[in-house]
Amino acid sequence: MLQAMWATVGGRDTMWLSRYVLFLLWSTAAGDAWGPPRSPLLQRRERMPSGLYTSHTGLAYCSQPSIKAAKPFDDDPAWFPSPSSFSATQHAGFSPPSTLPGPATTTREAHALACLDACPLVAVLRGVTTTDMYETLQTLRQAGLTMVSVPAESPAGFEGLKALASLISSSGAASSFWPSHAPTSGSGYDETLPPLALGAATVVSVAQVDLAAAAGASFISCPHTDPDIILRAHKHGILCLPGILTPTEAFLALKHGAKVLKLFPSQAVPPGMVASIAAILPPPTRLLVSGGVKAEDMPAYRAAGAKGFALGSTLFQAGLKRGELASRARDFIQALERAPDGEMEGEAVDGG
Repeated sequence: MLQAMWATVGGRDTMWLSRYVLFLLWSTAAGDAWGPPRSPLLQRRERMPSGLYTSHTGLAYCSQPSIKAAKPFDDDPAWFPSPSSFSATQHAGFSPPSTLPGPATTTREAHALACLDACPLVAVLRGVTTTDMYETLQTLRQAGLTMVSVPAESPAGFEGLKALASLISSSGAASSFWPSHAPTSGSGYDETLPPLALGAATVVSVAQVDLAAAAGASFISCPHTDPDIILRAHKHGILCLPGILTPTEAFLALKHGAKVLKLFPSQAVPPGMVASIAAILPPPTRLLVSGGVKAEDMPAYRAAGAKGFALGSTLFQAGLKRGELASRARDFIQALERAPDGEMEGEAVDGG
């Protein structure tokens, strides 16, 4: 073979040929496979666990003593992590699917969930004032609603929520809050009506969660998904209704302990999208639709898999007469009773 190569080059460049032959002999003895030269970062070798990298990462699959980068990484022993750090179950924040939908239910969470199951309509009293809170509460209860929330930015705010909670607990503290509407005897809370859960709506910070819990809320609702808010609500033992729009947000909320998800806004969520998201949620997750929902919209959403609705301006508006509020509430209750509960008929729901 050497004679043939010598004849090919005609005796020229003998020094180059000798070096090349020595290189071939050395690489064969070292056990390296024939291949193209490696980049400067992949020239030095040392032991590394096999199978951690594949060809598409830029590093060859390692079944032999593996390659370590040359400088400037030689002095960094953590550049190639240890095998244990590649275990998926050891990654921070990893939750196997079996852990969904979150932590165990607390007493106040259980109360809010029971009220939601009794009537899956959440009233959001945006713009409610201190003078009409008491009558508004009574009107909605008499219509059959069991979930009433006061937005954090409403005029009544958390003080109004605290007064409502005091009325329900029969502490008598509410009488000073509504001097013109306070009941003349007893607490004013009609025990013959279904149980009522009070909450804070449009909660956008952890500080507001603290205020809602201190005011006596059983639940809070948010327009978005914030893991810190969900975790703080669970710490206080109250139910959190985070707002979601995508499966990514839905499972992020579930991983942090949410049990009820609120699709918001409804204008961006047609029934077909509700069906697709509802199909992939683990039971017993409850999916609500929120944001401009009308009574005539409810049958299609219910058929798609929505379990309930959060109702804002389509139910309550500041200054609305009591008779009109009662009429709207009855319309929603009747639409809820007429609406089916299940998958959409005639459409295949393809869960992601």
